[in-house]
Amino acid sequence: MGESERALGRPNPTAPPGGLGVTRRELLRWPALATLASLASRAEPQQAPPPDPLPPIPRVNGGLNLHPIRRAGPLMGQPPTVGPDLVELQTQILYELGFSSMRITLTFESFNQNFLAAVPYVRAARALGIDVVGVMADFRGFDLVRALVEPRARRKVVEAYLGVYAAPVRAASASISRVGSFSLQVLNEPTHFLGIEPAVYVRDFLAPVYADVKRLVPELPVVAAASVGNVNGVLRTREMIQTGLESVCDVVAYHVYSELTLPMLADLSDLPILVTESGAAGPENHLPWVEEMFPRIRSRIGGVGEVFYFDLLDAEPNRWRAIDVRVDEAGVAHLVAESPDLLQHWIDRVRRATAVPHAPFPELVPDFATYAPTALDSALVADAQIEIQS
Repeated sequence: MGESERALGRPNPTAPPGGLGVTRRELLRWPALATLASLASRAEPQQAPPPDPLPPIPRVNGGLNLHPIRRAGPLMGQPPTVGPDLVELQTQILYELGFSSMRITLTFESFNQNFLAAVPYVRAARALGIDVVGVMADFRGFDLVRALVEPRARRKVVEAYLGVYAAPVRAASASISRVGSFSLQVLNEPTHFLGIEPAVYVRDFLAPVYADVKRLVPELPVVAAASVGNVNGVLRTREMIQTGLESVCDVVAYHVYSELTLPMLADLSDLPILVTESGAAGPENHLPWVEEMFPRIRSRIGGVGEVFYFDLLDAEPNRWRAIDVRVDEAGVAHLVAESPDLLQHWIDRVRRATAVPHAPFPELVPDFATYAPTALDSALVADAQIEIQS
């Protein structure tokens, strides 16, 4: 997983403060999503509006990794400039492409302004009936690791994460039968990114966070960190399990980037399993991987509940991402289908499952600001920050 906040282009000088100039109208200039949006809102002519709200687009495309990118332009040396249109745009794509689950990093960074970056993504997704796996992690540095090894700081950090991200949400429409669930994943590839040995991760990080979560919200699922998606990762996962991982989490996570790991991961754990990352580098490999490998993952690893594609949008061209957002010389942002075959595959699956008219995103989310961080969120974070620093 790369840095989510790296620059994506030049800011739009003509947009409102903090905005990117990517609007729903701009979104519909992209032919693939324009087709899907038209499909989602299409209905037979009627003399009167339907008595009941339209159902949401069916959730048929599994899980998706989505980074909390919220700006286009320079990052370092400037306070965060939030582009709400980009946040809304990614969420709209998540909904319109029919994903049932989203995995997103909830970056800590000592409770700076980035801590709340994922709030609108998480709340809007859950309101739309999409399940969320939130990753406790830092995109840069070791602030979270340092906080988690000190019991008093760790408790305040866990309280803040749960208070902000696990808070109840209301369904976006009466037609949505349930809001999306929220699960907390404790770190990401801890040996690879942080140098934490597998046994140390289980004893000193996962176990104490698990205990804190169960004290505060016993029903909330805790997901163990996945190791890297190669043979070395499998060996680290085995060591974590041997150290007692299954007794201090509710869900085991794997990353699968190589078919060689499938027989090694089969029957490795008796707990429910999420494959929280899987994909292939290079747009030409994206569709074959999803069409061929995702079914193999499910058939050869018992107990897999969801497979999360990596990823929708990041700052690395021609590798993992399905789309790009580019800013032209006039400062106008444009969507680009970086993986058009894969996007068409997802659209076709939604189309085949869409036998009746479904609610378009603007109807379900007429005001995306509804899901923005609140004064209560800021107060909760400020209190935790003061406690840690005192």
